[in-house]
Amino acid sequence: MAISILAGAAVMLAAVLALYFVTVRVEAIQMPLLRAGAVLATLVLGVLLLVGATYFSTHLVVRLCGREEPPPSSTT
Repeated sequence: MAISILAGAAVMLAAVLALYFVTVRVEAIQMPLLRAGAVLATLVLGVLLLVGATYFSTHLVVRLCGREEPPPSSTT
């Protein structure tokens, strides 16, 4: 269980660091129109990256730590 939690935390940390470094690069752009487009793209892709990383890490934990329960038997 600890490995899955650490893997999920590593994925989230990697996503945040990637967004940080991209944001620093975008802020260095001198042309205002190009910078505005890059900021918009960073926002959209950043949201998708963080949502995807959250989805991946939660499903990783569920798959590794979840218990398979047998389906309830139906008596008719």
